Amino acid sequence: ADSQGEAAATNLLTISPEPAVVGKSSETGNAAQSSGLGPAPRIVANGPEIQVDTSSLACPHRAGRRAAGLLGTIGFHVFDNMSFIGEVLVEWLDLDKPRHYRELQEMHKRRRKAEKRRQRQEAASVASIEEAECAGASKTDAAS
Repeated sequence: ADSQGEAAATNLLTISPEPAVVGKSSETGNAAQSSGLGPAPRIVANGPEIQVDTSSLACPHRAGRRAAGLLGTIGFHVFDNMSFIGEVLVEWLDLDKPRHYRELQEMHKRRRKAEKRRQRQEAASVASIEEAECAGASKTDAAS
């Protein structure tokens, strides 16, 4: 594998020794142009040599890192989903509320209803008094 990388690096140096722009087509026709794919990109070395790192291709520990990364990713997703399920259960079971939360809410609801009932009764009594006064005033106006 290492000899192939060196061969490819020397091949690139022999094909285009002068600096060029990546993506610029060469003056001579090539297979990419004849197939209709457009101009083939040219890869040019900036220095006298191209260094190809092939050490990671044959590393025996690389597979272990990938497996650990996969297990870590799966573990993270499992933890994240279980955390979400826990939050939903806590809210659904009202575990984040005080001990007597429902009783307090019912008590406040009864107080509001009693206050509204009292205000309606007061308004009705005031209306009946005003109605009686209006009826009394109209009788005195009719008598005079």
